[in-house]
Amino acid sequence: MIWILNPRIILTEEELEEGLEEAETLSEEDLEELEVEELEASKKKKSKKKVEEVTLSVGETELTTIKGIDKTIAKKLKEIGIFSAEDLAEETEIAELSEIIEVPVEQIKEWIKEAKVTAKKEGEEKEKKLAKQKKAKKKVEKEEVKQIES
Repeated sequence: MIWILNPRIILTEEELEEGLEEAETLSEEDLEELEVEELEASKKKKSKKKVEEVTLSVGETELTTIKGIDKTIAKKLKEIGIFSAEDLAEETEIAELSEIIEVPVEQIKEWIKEAKVTAKKEGEEKEKKLAKQKKAKKKVEKEEVKQIES
């Protein structure tokens, strides 16, 4: 059995069980201390690990199309799992995101607002394209039927 926790994170049952076993052995104090250490470490050092290039799915919009998001910020967002404007539009943990990427909450709210507009436009364009494709397909099918009947 395979567990999908996020469209980009896939674990086998064994990996999931190993992770659960490790989590069960930590006390609440250890867990809190670990979370604090991880947060402090992420604030202190700039991540130097290279972000894997993720191919956007059809209909997804690059983060840098949003006003104020440059390549550096886009890289930070991708490091935490936000790969497209559509991903950003669904973001709800604004305060936490603000701390992680060191950007004011108000700026993030503006980005999310713009990302929602972008996602809506992209969805509408996708629907129009699908409608055109269906219309073209029907036309081809009608022509094929005419040729068969002839």
